[in-house]
This record gives sequence, C-alpha cells and structure tokens, in this order.
Amino acid sequence: MGTLPGQIRVLIEQELYESAIYLCDFLIASKPEGINYYLFGDALFGGGQYMRAFQYYKRAVEELKTQRRTRSQQNSYTEIDGKIKMATCLFKLKQGKEAIRIIQHIPVKQLSIKILSLSAKTYLSLGKKTEAINMYQRMLVVNPMAMEASLTLTRLGVDSTNLNNLNSSASSNHDIRRGDCAWITTVLEAESALFKHKLQAASGPLAQLNTSFPACSHVLSARAKLQSLSGRPDEAREMLLRAHHQDRFDLTHISELALLLRRNGDAETLRGIVHATVSAMPEQPCSWVTQYHTHLYIHLNHTLIPF
Repeated sequence: MGTLPGQIRVLIEQELYESAIYLCDFLIASKPEGINYYLFGDALFGGGQYMRAFQYYKRAVEELKTQRRTRSQQNSYTEIDGKIKMATCLFKLKQGKEAIRIIQHIPVKQLSIKILSLSAKTYLSLGKKTEAINMYQRMLVVNPMAMEASLTLTRLGVDSTNLNNLNSSASSNHDIRRGDCAWITTVLEAESALFKHKLQAASGPLAQLNTSFPACSHVLSARAKLQSLSGRPDEAREMLLRAHHQDRFDLTHISELALLLRRNGDAETLRGIVHATVSAMPEQPCSWVTQYHTHLYIHLNHTLIPF
C-alpha cells in the first residue's frame, strides 16, 4: 500500500480531499516535519481551506529555512515552491496585495503562468500598469497562445506590431507553427484599432476575420462594436443577436445586447435575453444589467413584459 504520505498524495490526486485532510491530521501529529506540512497544505488547498493551507505552507517554508541553517536533510520541495503556494492561497482569499509582497521576492522566471496571470491582474487592480504589462509579457514568453495576455496588453496600449513580434519570437521558442494561427495577428490588429477608436483601421482586419470565421462569436461581437461606434446600432444589434442565437449561454457581450434591445423597444427579445442570463448565471453582474434594462423599459413605456 505504500507509506502514509504516499497514500495521502494519491488521495489528493484523486481529489478525495476530505480523506486526505483527515489522514494528514494524524500524520502531522506523529511526524511534524516540513514535508508533511507541505502535504497538508496541498490537501487543504484542494479542499478549499485556503487560510489553513497558507499556514501549513508557511510552516513548511520556515522548517526549510531551519534545515538550511543546520544543513540537515534534503526535501522534495523548495522554499520558492512554498512561497508560490502561499501566494496562491492569498490570491484565492482575495488578498492580492499580500500575495504580491511574497511574489516580489521570487525570480520571475520561476513563476508559473497561472501565478503570472494572477499577479498581472492584481497589479492592474492596484493601478500599477508597468508591472502588469511586464507580467502579461512574461505570460506570452511562457505560452504565446495566452490570448488573455495579448488582448489585455492591446487594451493597455501596447502596439499591436510590438505584440505580434513578441508572439512570433515566443512561438519560435515553443515550436508553434504560426501559419496555423496567423489570424491571431489580424485579431490583435482589429482589437487594437477598436480600442483606440480607429474605425477605418479596424474595418479591414475585421473583414478578413469575417471571411475566415463568419460564425465566430468574438468576430461578430467585434464587428458589432465597430457598427455601434460607427453610429449603426441596428446592424450592431443584429450581429450580437446572431452571436447569442449560436450560444445563448455565452454572456460575454449580453449587457450591450440588452442595451440595444431596450433602445430599440424589442420587448419580446429582451424578455428572452433576461431568461437566458438569469438561468445561466443568476449571480453574475450581466444578469443584473439585463434585468435593469427590462425594468427601465417597463418604466419608460408604462407597460409590462409578460414572463
């Protein structure tokens, strides 16, 4: 059956966290060692007990520091491993500032792409644009297909040409065939132009994307934005409706669609949109927005929408 720590690790891999946590309590009582603290942290993290997990990862790191001073046994985890786990717990607990304090003392090359992403978003929320850009760029070095990084960098004002050069260089390092994904360059050009309200510059790339991906919801949404910015709300509404009909549980652009429907007085379609959003994600802000537009329609038109 193997050792108890080995069996606990298997339980964690099988996502049987309650069992792993239960057994870890006995393990720690008999062998209060750093590696076991680390294991307990993994079990607790998997079980969603992030504050407790943070405390055990912290103990593991402190134990490792003690061993380093006394030159005692080697461990299968490092101090950096423990600190990254601690930071991840803090991100889960919505304590981004505290997580950043830990990450700042870790070489950026040793951060996983997940940690880079969390760090970038935290820096952005703190208004630290330069640091956020650096983290997003590091994400692309790790994986040039990380579109959330590319798109956010575009919206942060990074020139699409520079971004495409970075992507091309990273793709070469990762042996990614850019020919298969050449359209990503066009996407970034379109997104950059739309963000800067350069409508003429956006129209060409969007036309290319529409030819290749006429049914893609992201292309439809971008084209709708172009139409809306160009003063053509009817065309924008039709494109968003096409995207919605293809996947009515995709709520990415539903708030804008609800606004256009309300302005157009399309009560029946608006009612359907509200039902879709509330049934899909009742606690999401976009659901509240669609309901807001429904109530506003009722108020402005002094009429009820049958549900």
